[in-house]
Amino acid sequence: MAKPKRPGNHGEEMDSDPIAAALRQMHDVVASEDLPEDFLRLLDEIDTKIASKNAAH
Repeated sequence: MAKPKRPGNHGEEMDSDPIAAALRQMHDVVASEDLPEDFLRLLDEIDTKIASKNAAH
């Protein structure tokens, strides 16, 4: 069984496949978008709760 290719390690097969190229392009666009403010705020709240929990122990 062939070993799956790792992300970022695109072989010649992937470059000639238009579906793989489109998916790779879509992923790159989404991955480069900024995170929404409410999501960043939620991450800050989680970090604060974890920090306070760890400080209590």
